[in-house]
Amino acid sequence: MKTLLFIAMILMAIPGMAQQKKTVNVDSLSEKKRTEYLTKVAEKVVKHFGPGYYRKIRPLVIDKITITPQDTISPPYMKREFMGRTYYRVRFPYDENYEFFPLGYAAEVIIWADTGIAYSVVFGNEFGVVDINNPKIYNDSRYIMQYEWQPPETRELYKLIHR
Repeated sequence: MKTLLFIAMILMAIPGMAQQKKTVNVDSLSEKKRTEYLTKVAEKVVKHFGPGYYRKIRPLVIDKITITPQDTISPPYMKREFMGRTYYRVRFPYDENYEFFPLGYAAEVIIWADTGIAYSVVFGNEFGVVDINNPKIYNDSRYIMQYEWQPPETRELYKLIHR
């Protein structure tokens, strides 16, 4: 009886162990390995949440940002919840002669420096998803962004509207 109980406890623990994510301190990697790692993670995120926004244009734009009171890049909710934490912002450029994105990039992925886990993705159409490492969000198809092409001429209309 004790053996059956022991086996049952182990079987119940296995799904929880499978849910744990492997973390990587991105800052501890060499510059080349760090760029490769950030590129791989960002590509996976964009291909999952907004495959139409994935671009092969290189180089990606990678910035390291530490959340501080003087930080003018991080949104207010990140300043409230993650003060002092560092992340990498990976942006996917696009061909401005073919299409237009109001944010100036096709997609942007935020990856925590201390864990290497992606936190959010924002697409050039100004929509995005946070807490993307949460399995409920990652596995929910409602969070997949559909691509809608905007011609380059849209840029002028956008400027008029957002003066």
